[in-house]
Amino acid sequence: MPGSELAHTFFYNTLNRGEGKIGRSIREFGWSELMSKGWQEVTSRVRIGVANKIMRDERWARSSYELAVLKNLPHSVVQNMNDPSSLDRLADLKIDLLVVAICKNILKADVLGIPKYGAVNVHPSLLPQYRGPSPAFWALYHGEDESGVTIHRMTTKIDQGDIVGQHRFSIKRGWGEDDIVRKGMELAAEHLAAAMEIVKKQQRIEISIEQAEKASYFSYPTASQRRELSRIRRGR
Repeated sequence: MPGSELAHTFFYNTLNRGEGKIGRSIREFGWSELMSKGWQEVTSRVRIGVANKIMRDERWARSSYELAVLKNLPHSVVQNMNDPSSLDRLADLKIDLLVVAICKNILKADVLGIPKYGAVNVHPSLLPQYRGPSPAFWALYHGEDESGVTIHRMTTKIDQGDIVGQHRFSIKRGWGEDDIVRKGMELAAEHLAAAMEIVKKQQRIEISIEQAEKASYFSYPTASQRRELSRIRRGR
């Protein structure tokens, strides 16, 4: 929005969870997706290295992290935003608003209370439907023909809080989880400025009773559920 300035970007290290946490990564992503993410990290490092040696050209970027590196934007990689070191860094920034997208931590009140206007979350579903960590998976698993993205004020409860922006789109034939998330984030980027104004004015967007009645929460899918979705998609 006009007059806004990016203070800092915190990236969550999905793969590096420390000793003894590989099981959680497998449960969250499944073996094939975990291997894919590992390969993406390797190719990302190669692209950044090559781009830095040749030229700092943002056209090499294939992710927001790569873009931050190549454009020399202020950023850091964190393991947990609730850690004291992350809290101290966030407090030092003296920001007005924290914008969260695909964060793997449930942010505590200590984090949410630091920014002047609190925090908003960008969630790739039509809340309150498909609350939880893998909404794109569950939309495909249940055969939805549309999805969306919701921008909402954050509370200590998962994917709850006043909605300040919501946008729908059709799920195209052949789309996977990444396609749904990518489309949602593109729409969120287009409409984030308007959502920030709503936050600033302490307003919210009302949803229909019909949509409110679809409220649901799903956790990480199991390996068998991921295999089942793969079979379903192959048969479509």
